[in-house]
Amino acid sequence: MPGRTDIPGTNELARIQPADIAKRLQLPTYTAAYGQLKHETPSAAVLPKLAQKPQINWSLNLSYAIQWVMFALAAFGFLIYVIRQEYDVRNSDEEDQRWLEEERERKRLKRGPTDADVEDAELDEAGYESSVPGTRISR
Repeated sequence: MPGRTDIPGTNELARIQPADIAKRLQLPTYTAAYGQLKHETPSAAVLPKLAQKPQINWSLNLSYAIQWVMFALAAFGFLIYVIRQEYDVRNSDEEDQRWLEEERERKRLKRGPTDADVEDAELDEAGYESSVPGTRISR
């Protein structure tokens, strides 16, 4: 593996690689073989037991999966919202503005007169003339 080096000043190797061993021995060697262990210390009977496989908590995994799907849908929805807003900003022109003003006027007429309109009509019937704000109303 890259980055591993032999221990300096010893005859130990950091990894078993036949080509490296052949360079150290400086003897004719055959490097296309593999070795088989004759004995080991400690013996296999004394070695620690393997750990058990962990139990998989499917409910936790499922909740995370649902959470990420919901996040992706929300992000996609927000992206669509931003694209529509940008489209509206870039493509709004006078025709759209005129249509909006006409629509506002239509809705205002549909609602009927406001209190201020009713009051103005009553003052007009009584013969009052319009006055500048802050002055007395005259007949």
